Amino acid sequence: MPGRPHESPNAARLRGVLAQGDAAALRHHIAELEREIAQWRRADTLGLDAADPGNLKRRADFEATLIDLATSLIKAPAALIDRTIEHGLGTLGTFMGAEIGLVIVMHDGQGATVRSETVERARTTTTHLWQAPGSSALRPLGTETPLGLLQSEICQLIDGRPIRLHSAGSIGEGQQAVGESWLGIGARSVAIVPVTLQGETVACVGFATLAAERDWSDDEMNLLGALAALVGNALARKHSETELLLYASRLETLHEIERGIVGAGSPEAIAGAVLARLQEIVACERTSVLIFDATRERGRIYAPQATSSRSVGRGQSWPIGVLLPPELVAQTDVTTIEDLRIMEDATPMMKRLAAEGVRSVLMVPLATPDGPIGYLQIARATPGAFPPPDVETALEVATTLSVALHDCELRRRLSQHADSLERRVEERTRALLEKVDDVESFTTTVSRDLRGPLRGLQGLTQALAEDYGHLLDHTGRTYVQRVQGSVRRLDALLSDLVDYARVSSDELAIAPTSLDAAVTLAASELAGMLRQQDATLEVVRPLPDVYGDTAQLVHVLRNLIDNAARFVAPGVPPRIRLGATPRGRWLRVWVEDNGIGIDPAYHARIFRVFERLYNNETYPGTGIGLAIVQKAVNRMGGGIGVESAPGAGSRFWFELEAVTPGPEGDSGATETAPPGPA
Repeated sequence: MPGRPHESPNAARLRGVLAQGDAAALRHHIAELEREIAQWRRADTLGLDAADPGNLKRRADFEATLIDLATSLIKAPAALIDRTIEHGLGTLGTFMGAEIGLVIVMHDGQGATVRSETVERARTTTTHLWQAPGSSALRPLGTETPLGLLQSEICQLIDGRPIRLHSAGSIGEGQQAVGESWLGIGARSVAIVPVTLQGETVACVGFATLAAERDWSDDEMNLLGALAALVGNALARKHSETELLLYASRLETLHEIERGIVGAGSPEAIAGAVLARLQEIVACERTSVLIFDATRERGRIYAPQATSSRSVGRGQSWPIGVLLPPELVAQTDVTTIEDLRIMEDATPMMKRLAAEGVRSVLMVPLATPDGPIGYLQIARATPGAFPPPDVETALEVATTLSVALHDCELRRRLSQHADSLERRVEERTRALLEKVDDVESFTTTVSRDLRGPLRGLQGLTQALAEDYGHLLDHTGRTYVQRVQGSVRRLDALLSDLVDYARVSSDELAIAPTSLDAAVTLAASELAGMLRQQDATLEVVRPLPDVYGDTAQLVHVLRNLIDNAARFVAPGVPPRIRLGATPRGRWLRVWVEDNGIGIDPAYHARIFRVFERLYNNETYPGTGIGLAIVQKAVNRMGGGIGVESAPGAGSRFWFELEAVTPGPEGDSGATETAPPGPA
């Protein structure tokens, strides 16, 4: 570094060790210096200083002072660094015969490092001060003032070069000073060395005499440079530890904010939980949350916190134009208003804030997947930009707040949707009950009101045939027989309609049901018909249990077996085969026949009400049986289908949930039942 033509080897080595930041190497070097100093002091007692008057002792004292400073600043805990720096200023100031020693932090007035292009804004804050007994302070601690140096001298410090002035009166001669000169506070001679961190000058260490002018020796400038390096390291360590503590505190506060949000159930409660803690980690006077309505034409300010007794717009809904400029509604970037008083397009609310003492506002958008929903607003009573750490904290809080408010809105919508669905369910349930009542009324009407006249007609035609049949010719008797056939078909149709209505409306008792017992009961009920048709029913066992309603299951089996026995070619004895196949959690029950088969184009149609593929004379029926089967199976939670082709027979199947799930595949023994119970 320039200005050190006579720097001692030990001082140079110490400076190198400090630059490396190796604590172990520094302790080793300090131990070596202590041994050398002890040797020099022994040499002094032997009269070696007489050969070189004053030099050896001065050099030894210089090295000892350097060791003391390095030892104290390196070993000092973070809490004692400030006191140790001031002690170091006193130690070095006394050694050099100065009356004032201080550490001055340099900045550009906005908290940033001073650079060549911002030197005209350079300001300083005195952070550490030592003064000899009887001297007056250069400036109070913490006082921010323009730097009392020329721009060229500030640039010299920025470049890392020290300033050594024999006479402070030379400052400003023939030039324009940046601010008040050191001469103005009585300084006679000044020595200043920059403090650099990561290649940037952030402060300086300075000493001044007040009583008389003096020259600053190379050794003294070297010692001052070493102190500046030590101070820089100490301040960096203190800054790091302070930042770490602030970071830990900020994290804890953020966690408390998140915990507070968990129990909040409304936007106002969420905003209150956030804003109550935000001012603990961000330097400000006011915090608030602005949330847009669904149209983004109005906004509501939630839970403003203020250091004053006044609050602006708490809980009220305002037109957006009153709260903020319209272009900010859809903006997703952070907006900083550095001074409300000079803002040209200030809204009425911003003017009101300015009148209450607010100068600067940080506006962080609350972004959600659906777009911005509002702003987190932080206000201060001082103009200017917000420090980057505060902006970063505000962004983190805004992210948490956005998620919480978005979730709250989703919960609100979900609750409204659930209420709407519940009302619709109630309405549909009520309508369904009314339809059930109508079906029951219809069933009653069919069973009583229609069947009564039908049975009367059946009785009259029977009496006519028996009592007056001999009086009728062949045509008359044929008419009577047709009327009787029509009455029987109408009676069967009414019976099937009643069955279909009951299947649709009767309450089912779904429970583990014995399929084997249901098959046995259905075959027993159809035994007479099977004998009449010369039909054979072959049952493939075992038949595992299923979940279903016993009565409906018997009804389904009876209808399928009856269809299999009836729909065969003329003169062909029906051959029916019944079994069950496990299909995972389902059991497929199937009924095969050797009947006439069904074209695949009609496989879906045959399960509809009144769908018939053949005329009633060839294959009698109502066209409702398979519709009853499908309705019953569906109500038991299963499905139904058919596999068939013309002339190849049919395989009707239905699936119900198995009581004991099993692998897929056919298994079991075959039992052939004679025309009768299986």
